[in-house]
Amino acid sequence: MAEIEKDRSLLNDEHMLFLENDKIKLGVNIGLGGSVTYLAEHGKPNLINSFDWGRQIQMSFYGGPVPFEPEGKVVREEWKSLGWNPIQVGDCYNHPSQILEHKISENEVYVKSIPMQWPMDNVPGECTFETWYTLDGMNVNVRCRLNNNRVDKKQYGGRHQELPAVYTNGVWYKLISYIGNDPCTGDSVTEICNKENNRGWPWVGFKATEGWAALVDDNNYGLGVYNGDTCDWIGGFAGDRNTMGVGGEKDFPTGYISPLCCDIIDHNIVYEYEYTLIIGDVESIRDYAVNRINAERKSKYTFEKNRQHFSYVRTTDAGFPLNGCLDFDFNPGIFVIGPTDFHDGRKIDHILVDIDLDQDCEVHMHLKCYDGQFHEERHYPCPFNVNTFNGKVGRHTYNLPIDCDSGIIEYLFTFGASGHAKIYSVEFVMKE
Repeated sequence: MAEIEKDRSLLNDEHMLFLENDKIKLGVNIGLGGSVTYLAEHGKPNLINSFDWGRQIQMSFYGGPVPFEPEGKVVREEWKSLGWNPIQVGDCYNHPSQILEHKISENEVYVKSIPMQWPMDNVPGECTFETWYTLDGMNVNVRCRLNNNRVDKKQYGGRHQELPAVYTNGVWYKLISYIGNDPCTGDSVTEICNKENNRGWPWVGFKATEGWAALVDDNNYGLGVYNGDTCDWIGGFAGDRNTMGVGGEKDFPTGYISPLCCDIIDHNIVYEYEYTLIIGDVESIRDYAVNRINAERKSKYTFEKNRQHFSYVRTTDAGFPLNGCLDFDFNPGIFVIGPTDFHDGRKIDHILVDIDLDQDCEVHMHLKCYDGQFHEERHYPCPFNVNTFNGKVGRHTYNLPIDCDSGIIEYLFTFGASGHAKIYSVEFVMKE
């Protein structure tokens, strides 16, 4: 296996579909899978890094097996732990993805592509990616879709998905977000990565409880990302400390942000998500995100179309498409893990769980309370509050009272016996 020379001409304008309004200009690269390789406010430099084909702003998914070595092919050693990993731009040997279709209208770019397996040498993904980009003032709204068609029909466990992966040039190095227990109140933001704290690589995990993070320069201007589906984020800076604040699109130094959701990627899944890119200073980025998250934060999870970012440990479900519920076998060793969303336990009266059991069973709902602090570890040392109900045969809705003086960022279910269950909904009911 030999790495081919990186074709830098793929960054030239002839491979670009440009959208612009009176404030910003977006460049979608059809030489690199329909990823974003150019984004800037008029009169200011490009924000987006393209040192290699694993950067840009792009779609990226993860699944099993680990390692993933189809048809006797060998994965690149340093990327073995990634497993199945189709990405929008191309692979680590510099083979670009194949464009199937692209369209541009007055305010939208659409691209459909066959992605490449990042860790492998010229191995296309058994799937297609679709992306829609639209402009809205200083913002870019993006809708993404994975259409999976794998020969391997095994259901692998949930993995953290990058929704999306965002890489900025080294000028925009400072990683900022709100990570506290009082979102949408004007409480102070946190500089997660800066020139003084020596953080950034390896990537740093944090809880973005307002659904946003930003990479900014010394003047706190740069690029924000909004995704209201999760408060589990990762980011940082790759490069020497003395390169923080310098570098262009072809240079190594880069900032990184990704909102993460732990999801099962079925062999036949149609998986969709949305996010928004926001150009501006930290205050304007945050204002936009707070307005969105106040309107969009979920309190009820139902399963008509997807798993709502629920996943499992040591069990599987009936697969995609879902039949309006999470349909799985249980025993005392399994976990059903809910999404990493922020719920203010101080404002919650009770939780409703609509579940169908095939036998009587004690069910435990573990709520992970959040301390609102930054920790170096990805897995926060926060306590669990455990609520237990005696589940009866048949479909019933159980009311779990809550007494919590902090935010809740994670929750999971465990079971005291073995059997089969269907969960139809989980709802956090607020105090009146």
